[in-house]
Amino acid sequence: MMIYRCVVILVLILSFSNLNARDEDKNTGLFGSIELSYINHFDAHYYYQSTLYNFDIDDSHVRSINVLGGYYVIPKRLALGFGVGIDGFQNPYISTFPLYGDLRYFLSKKRNAPYLQLDYGGFLRLGSTFYNTGRYFKAGIGYKRFVSQKLCMTFAISYAPSKINENSQNYYLFKGIAFSIGFVLF
Repeated sequence: MMIYRCVVILVLILSFSNLNARDEDKNTGLFGSIELSYINHFDAHYYYQSTLYNFDIDDSHVRSINVLGGYYVIPKRLALGFGVGIDGFQNPYISTFPLYGDLRYFLSKKRNAPYLQLDYGGFLRLGSTFYNTGRYFKAGIGYKRFVSQKLCMTFAISYAPSKINENSQNYYLFKGIAFSIGFVLF
């Protein structure tokens, strides 16, 4: 519950921190967004004391919500950011708290533009099941689109492998495709 409160507080701070911004295209200066993702796994393994076990991937997926904040270091082209979120893995059931860096390169300076995205970081544990972190990674393509005069959304598809450590010898490896939709706050 504490994690949810922190995410809500961060969203509110990001939403109201830039109210006087005049960037109509939302591609210069600071930015903030909320992203919802669904990752469908096509490969899942569990390593237990150096022995490989395969998972039934019929229902292996992740649902996540992430809050991103960052800055356009090259206006209308290159954005660097930081993201936090909550991931709910299904089959196996694991809850994680990803913490990562976000890099986006926009292929056009136009208001609606395609972009390349790279996220890299780690997982923090939720609950008492895992004591160590894992590896968070996504690489993909996306599109920033204004669906109305002021409502800007992002749509992305990414390759999303991840590793979650259970302890020093046991860990999970997943490979999947992520489908994301985002709402650009500022």
